[in-house]
Amino acid sequence: MRHKSWLRRLIRVAPWAAVLLVLLSALYLVINVEQETTQLSRHALWVFVSATLALLILLAVIVGRLLRLRQRVAANEPGARLTARLVKIFSALALPPVVVLYLFSLQFLSETVEGWLDVQTEQALSQSIELGQLFMALRTREVRSELQRIGAVVDLNDQATLANELLDYVSASGPTEINILNRSGLAELSVHIDPSAVVANLPNQFALTQTLENGEYAAAEPTDDGLMIRVMQQITPLGLGATPVILQAIYPLPAEFSQMANDIEQAYYRYQNVAFLRGRLEQSLVLILSLVLLLTALLAIVLAFNAARRVSQPVRDLALATQELAAGRFPEKMPSDAGDELGFLVDSFNTMTTELAQ
Repeated sequence: MRHKSWLRRLIRVAPWAAVLLVLLSALYLVINVEQETTQLSRHALWVFVSATLALLILLAVIVGRLLRLRQRVAANEPGARLTARLVKIFSALALPPVVVLYLFSLQFLSETVEGWLDVQTEQALSQSIELGQLFMALRTREVRSELQRIGAVVDLNDQATLANELLDYVSASGPTEINILNRSGLAELSVHIDPSAVVANLPNQFALTQTLENGEYAAAEPTDDGLMIRVMQQITPLGLGATPVILQAIYPLPAEFSQMANDIEQAYYRYQNVAFLRGRLEQSLVLILSLVLLLTALLAIVLAFNAARRVSQPVRDLALATQELAAGRFPEKMPSDAGDELGFLVDSFNTMTTELAQ
């Protein structure tokens, strides 16, 4: 008996647990549908499997109830035909609105995805990146010309005044650091706008090689504080047998520019990611909507069974009690919980049987 009672409770709880599982699965997919392909693929399979399992549980419950109802109708049990008729009516009333809402939602999703991938938005992001690159190119060309002017006027042979002369060119709006490097990339002289800075910002091997091969180098490089432009120029001091040296200047870019450029680049990357996943994104949203539709339809059928059972149960009890009374046996008093016409009918029948018994 305990085993049967536990099994009945499990059967009653299973549909609602399946409903909760499908809702959580759909919510998870909605939250993570715009993530990268690898991360979405890693979890989507398990989510779809769990959602499908939940829908199968609901379907199994409905099929089981249909089979039991068919057996009751075949056995001509009282109230069985009324229950079947009520299930059909409730299902016919609940399913058409769900289908209409599903078709409307499909059209809405299609238009929404199209709105996310607006051509003007992509063009604006692309032009913003091109504008930033144009600014970097103009600024790089400007600082290269400025370093050439500095290299043309400084006297590399006068070591006594060279440091002070280079320090005159260091400013907040110009280069914040100027270095004299040898061909190995080591600093022979370094001046910085910050007196506490004692370590020179040395170039990497690629920049040094480009300078030695082409005579100059200018490019933007990332730093911990944002972006900077490193400019290098190979200069040969006056004098017979003089060894060429490298004049290097560091021009930092405003922190606001670096932050805005990074934000625009990330926005453009996210947009391109969504555009690349456009088909998969739309398919995932349609699949989520379909899961919710199936959930709603199956849940409506389950609720139709419950409602039909609640309505037909008093009629079934009355039919059985009437058969008992026709056989000469007085039935027990039937419970009457409903406050509607069916409850009034049950109360009247109880009063009738009590009077007949007396």
